[in-house]
Amino acid sequence: MSLRFKRFHARPTALFIDMEGCLLDHGCQVTVNAVQAAFAESGVEISDVEAASKNDLETAKLVGTDLTCKKTQLRHVLMTVAASKWEAAKGAAPTEWDLEALFKAMERLIQDGLSTAKPVPGAVEALAYAKETKGMKVACTSNFAGDVKDAWERVGNHHNIVLDANMSCADVPNPGIEGTFTCVLPNPWRCMSLAAKLNIFPLSTIVRVSTTPYGIEEGLNAGMWTVACADTGLVQPFIHPNETEAMRKNRIAESFHALGCHYVIDGIWDLNSAVDDICLRMSRGETP
Repeated sequence: MSLRFKRFHARPTALFIDMEGCLLDHGCQVTVNAVQAAFAESGVEISDVEAASKNDLETAKLVGTDLTCKKTQLRHVLMTVAASKWEAAKGAAPTEWDLEALFKAMERLIQDGLSTAKPVPGAVEALAYAKETKGMKVACTSNFAGDVKDAWERVGNHHNIVLDANMSCADVPNPGIEGTFTCVLPNPWRCMSLAAKLNIFPLSTIVRVSTTPYGIEEGLNAGMWTVACADTGLVQPFIHPNETEAMRKNRIAESFHALGCHYVIDGIWDLNSAVDDICLRMSRGETP
């Protein structure tokens, strides 16, 4: 039976979701600990706050130069946050060579630390609801590549987080572009490749879930519904002494809404209500 064009789609067909932060490892502690340990191996001591540091405005400029956003995060820590500590310890400013060495160490240390990764509360239940109740497929948009990506998936499987597909930006095939092809966030090519792999279309029936601004932008650029998990990714500190927890959460939510994100939730435990609302909106003929 051939699949023909339909103007009206009444329900979402898939979740494209980050493993780290959304499904596993609340607060991305495995990565934070690995960044700290990689610096320590190089003789530079940094705090967990420095290791988790990210500047979304600066990262938005850098992310297009790296195949994984984790390398972009490490670049920010090395070249900006801890640059003075590095220079004091090494006698020279950090370089791209230093970044490459740290990134290799970080990937090794992440694999060593994955035994501590636990599911985010509600993750297993949310995926069961999407797959069994809503009939959706679930694919991972991995922030890691190669062996590290596969290691995260094995840990997920151990905790009953079973995926239909798993892809990093490094896995995206060249669509026929002459010369060197790289998929860098927030390009939509990974989402499109995942959709093709799962034989899902149109992309307006897919829900992209992420803890990062560039993950949300990736989904928007692909024409998908987007849901941001605001409280389970890298911890965002208070920006001034008078900022309350409510003010901090509101600031984070507003930053996602400013991108055009459709839903901002605290964590995966609230995803079912967002999926239900998307189902309702799609039944009325709405699209992203």
